[in-house]
Amino acid sequence: MTTAPGGRSRRLGALGCAALTAAALACASTTVGGPADAAPAGTVHLPDLTTVIPTDSFSIVDGPDGREFRYTHLVFNRGEGPLRIEPSYSEAAGTYLGHQQLMTHDAGDTWTVVDQRRIADAFTFHAEHGHFHFPLATFGLFEVAPGGGIGAAVTMSPKVGFCISDSYIYDTSMEHAGVGHDWWGTCADPTTLRGLSVGGADEYDYRDPGQSVPLDGVPDGTYWFRAMSDPNNDFVESDESNNETDVLVTLSQGTVTVGTTTEPDTTPCTSELVSPAGGDTVSGTVALTSTTSAGNPARVRYLVDGTPVGSTTAGAPYDVDWASGTVVDGQHWLAARVTTGAGRVCTSPVRAITVDNSSGPDHAGPLVTFTDPEAGSTVGGRVAVAVRAVDASGVDHVQFLLDGKPLKAARTAPPYTVIWNSRETTPGTHHLGARAVDTRGNATTRTIRVDVVPTTPPKPLSIDASVVARGSDSLTTPKLSTSYRREVLLALVSYDGPAGADGQSAQVSGAGLTWHLVKRSSSQSGVSEIWAARTTARVSSRTVTATPASPGYDGMLSVVSVRNGARVGVAAAAGAPSGAPDFYVPAVQEGSLVFAAGNDWDAAVARTPVSNQVVRRQWLDTAAGDTFWVQALKRPTTAHRLVTIRDTAPTADQWNYVGVEVVARH
Repeated sequence: MTTAPGGRSRRLGALGCAALTAAALACASTTVGGPADAAPAGTVHLPDLTTVIPTDSFSIVDGPDGREFRYTHLVFNRGEGPLRIEPSYSEAAGTYLGHQQLMTHDAGDTWTVVDQRRIADAFTFHAEHGHFHFPLATFGLFEVAPGGGIGAAVTMSPKVGFCISDSYIYDTSMEHAGVGHDWWGTCADPTTLRGLSVGGADEYDYRDPGQSVPLDGVPDGTYWFRAMSDPNNDFVESDESNNETDVLVTLSQGTVTVGTTTEPDTTPCTSELVSPAGGDTVSGTVALTSTTSAGNPARVRYLVDGTPVGSTTAGAPYDVDWASGTVVDGQHWLAARVTTGAGRVCTSPVRAITVDNSSGPDHAGPLVTFTDPEAGSTVGGRVAVAVRAVDASGVDHVQFLLDGKPLKAARTAPPYTVIWNSRETTPGTHHLGARAVDTRGNATTRTIRVDVVPTTPPKPLSIDASVVARGSDSLTTPKLSTSYRREVLLALVSYDGPAGADGQSAQVSGAGLTWHLVKRSSSQSGVSEIWAARTTARVSSRTVTATPASPGYDGMLSVVSVRNGARVGVAAAAGAPSGAPDFYVPAVQEGSLVFAAGNDWDAAVARTPVSNQVVRRQWLDTAAGDTFWVQALKRPTTAHRLVTIRDTAPTADQWNYVGVEVVARH
């Protein structure tokens, strides 16, 4: 048994649902509530995943690729145990495979791993996005069938990227709420534990790339919006019947009207591999067979290290011949995945086998496959170039090539990826290559063709003006003047407030501008918010005011104007009862700045930011025993990537954190 670091069960305060409006909470509250009293010490405590959909976040917008239906969602763990995943890189598979670790605790509330299960789907790390691509949840619009049920799929979300980590503790009333929160590493590091603590939720804002369903060609009408956690039945849960949330929506002339919300039974079928047996060594053509409880018609696909092979709709034993020579020698994971006639999915337990097709000395180089960009694609700006490289003896290094010449330094460890600034390359047709060398000196080179088009680099972002107000109750800044006509203004607000979640909020006005709330974080005591406005003319000697909903509390209001800012981009909120204050902002564009506001309700203690960030404003309010601060990147991003805003200290206090991207003009 492995003792989990920092594993202490906690019983926290009242229900916390940060960053959701009152209307959304009214909807979401029907799905909240795990076991008030968990099973006794020594029993296995399983997670229970469900999806929360704030219905007031629905909208129809014109996106870069056409009309989109946008939504916010939270993958929520309402079980009495954490969802704890340990990914590890498989040299034979060329990707990350994961174990779900099942846990319990003793009478002293120390949590330990008592069992682990292989996960059928692979965790594909996408270096540009800075997180794993993994089917944690799926989303789409479906027809309304006769009788009112869910019919055929109409259009599906392309969402594939997930951090798989707490944004905040969504339900703090649960026994063991927060257990696991301190275990997860940054999602930009694929070697760290991923998971959801008890009562924790992984939130994805409607502004995030991929948080949409394409609508081009979809007529106005009434549809079911389906959101499903663990759609491929990858995880062991205490309750498999509640993974789906369906909302009836009517789309009409760019507006969304919300109807009924339901949670249909999602209990999956069962499936079992018959052959090969776990631990077998195989070679050549291998017969894959399985059984399932699903009735006909049922489609079975086999997974090798998460990659589908073969397909059958015949009855048991669902035979498929697999050419094992398509993978390198070594250990591989097999599973059978069944899709029923009703579209439900179940996955068999995963078996590990050994492939051995060796016959004499190894003279072959690694298997190399480009994963980004696609062959024949058109690219511009900064481009992520990535390959999968595998070899039975191990990969020593991968050297990327541009038109036959080295591109960046060789990569000696996975993930094998580089960022290529195509603006430094003459527009036209070019060839990207990757030369992989194994530990025996054998080499393989793969090349793809891409077409480079000229792009305009983003204009440099800078802070034009900044003012701050500190004090109690309503806060009004000194007079603010900007130097340029078109700028993005941010009001970063932090307030003390009543103890407990959602006890405080603020309203921002002033400077002759229209302000809108970008994001709010209030899962812990107090609140942190970001408001935004855009200017079309210079602002001259104007003030900005923040007014708290619960008056009489201390707070800080910092207003910054950003030169060359086009708009606000992705936003994120986080909060926790303890631990290093941090959160991630996904898919930040090249040339953007990220600003954040935080509050510490417990103590007046200075923040310690990580090296690439700076605390721009900070008030150690010793009279109230609070800290309010504004943090930002030191300089704009140089590539499209995930940004983690983080402080290494303090680690014992509760905190709220909220952040937003300011996108540069081109």
